[in-house]
Order: sequence, then structure tokens, then C-alpha cells
Amino acid sequence: MTGESVVEAVGQAPLWQGFLLSPGFGGLAALLAALVAGAVAASVARRDRLQRERTDRKNQWWTRAQWALDATTSDRAWVRVTGFRMLEALAESEWADEHEADVVAAATAPSLSGPSPVRRVRRILGGGRST
Repeated sequence: MTGESVVEAVGQAPLWQGFLLSPGFGGLAALLAALVAGAVAASVARRDRLQRERTDRKNQWWTRAQWALDATTSDRAWVRVTGFRMLEALAESEWADEHEADVVAAATAPSLSGPSPVRRVRRILGGGRST
């Protein structure tokens, strides 16, 4: 290498600096920005879907609880037993937060002050196993 070519080689900009100013870097930056935006959008969409599923399940829980509460006041003994059994299952459901369980407990408290309503209704019906 001659002295002149060494000075030219040392005086040139580094390779990475040339890449930062190239159209290739612009394309790579755009691709990375699109990937980040896509990841954020996917995360938001997933969170929204999970929230919607949770809301739907809570609505289903309350629809069932309403049916069960209505059933506990039925004139037919077997419907009352079914209503109390459903309330018991709903109170232990993974979708019953403490507030839902409190509502079920408050709604059934007068009926539960004595023996189990299921036992009481079974006695009326004439036997069967007791819980």
C-alpha cells in the first residue's frame, strides 16, 4: 500500500456510518417500527379479548344466579332444591368473586338460618339422602 492510499483509507467514514445513511437502513428501521406496532396492537387485542370473555362469563354467571334465586321461591319443592343446589355451585364457581358470593349468601340467608334448605325440601318430599 502506498502512503497516499493509507491516508485515503484512514480518512474514509466507517462502514456502519455509511449504512446508517443508506436506503437499506431506512427499510430496516421501517420494518422494525412495523414489528413493534404490530406487537403492541396484538397485545391490546389480546387484552380486549380476555376482558370481553371475562365480561361474557360474568354475565352468564349472573343469568344463572338469577334463575337459581327465582327457583328458590318456587311452589314446587324439587325446583327449590335445584335452585339452592345451583346457588351453592355458583357460589363456589371460579367466576364468583367475593361480592357475588356475598349476594348469594345474603339472598339465601333467611332460608339458610335453619337446617339446609335441601334437607328441608327432601324431608317434605319424603326422604332421600341428606346433604
